[in-house]
Amino acid sequence: MGKFKWAIVSTGYIAHRFVQGARLLPQADIVAVSSRTMESAKKFADEYGIAGRYDDYGKMLAEAKPDIVYVATPNIVHYAYVMQALERGIHVLCEKPMADNLTQMNEMYAKAAEADLFLMEGMWTRCFPAVRKAIDWIRSGKIGRVNHVRSEFSFKPEDGHWQPWKAEAALGGGAIRDLGIYTLSMAFLGIPEEPLSITSTCVPYRGADLHSEFFLEFADNRTAFLRNGMDTMAGLETVICGDEGQIKIGRVFFCPDRAILYRNEEGGGFGYVEQEVFDEPYEATGFQYEAQHVMDRISAGETTSDWFPPMESRKICRITDEFRRKWGIRYTTDPEGWWTD
Repeated sequence: MGKFKWAIVSTGYIAHRFVQGARLLPQADIVAVSSRTMESAKKFADEYGIAGRYDDYGKMLAEAKPDIVYVATPNIVHYAYVMQALERGIHVLCEKPMADNLTQMNEMYAKAAEADLFLMEGMWTRCFPAVRKAIDWIRSGKIGRVNHVRSEFSFKPEDGHWQPWKAEAALGGGAIRDLGIYTLSMAFLGIPEEPLSITSTCVPYRGADLHSEFFLEFADNRTAFLRNGMDTMAGLETVICGDEGQIKIGRVFFCPDRAILYRNEEGGGFGYVEQEVFDEPYEATGFQYEAQHVMDRISAGETTSDWFPPMESRKICRITDEFRRKWGIRYTTDPEGWWTD
């Protein structure tokens, strides 16, 4: 397989983390970076030895001619950047949440399909070896039928590390979008069916949600409890419980280096017996797994991810839309008539 030319859009925290991982891959050639200011683009490019530096996104696409664009901008402009790259015939990996609403998401995937281009919402968690191992255990019946999933992504930012756009509705933020996409993804990893019902709670903040919780009910008495918050420190493990055992994904479930398989204690006890530990520390940030997955799929002639497919992106987006409607959260990019769709 040959090399792929990557272009990075944004010079924020996540863009740094992505490049730190992707540059470990011989197949990934990071050729350009675009930012709102040339000063920021130059600083970023100098740090990572990137030749192309731009303060004009369209100019970068035209001159650098990347094979793949990685979009790491604030949520509210994802749609515009993704569509512009697709219109120029460039594959796209876009940070989650990729779209502000389901209308945008459907347009993105339709455009990519029409142009025969790869498009993926960047659920990097699905690409970690520890998560792939957990999926293997589930599919091979190691814990029997999955009955319940618990997943929490809750933290309290330190002073100086708070990014206001992550919490403001005006900028497409909120806990449900920034964190809830992770916990919903873990729920559907364990129980991929559509839920029969969902109940929720929400703590409002700047027009969005600072904290939200969900209880999902599925057929055959299966459930999931999800907690997302920007106001409280909490555990960062995901636990997937089956009728014959359970799996813990951590230490930090959204970028894990460990998965542990437990089986029920024999004789009907109340405990679990550790059966297998998958422990694989990784270099850098772990974004290399996602970048490699994207290049592998493109090399295979595929236009979507099989680890986080469009169907699942859409399912999570539908739930996000449904509950922010209920909570009264609206973004400036929402289509006309969104409230009554």
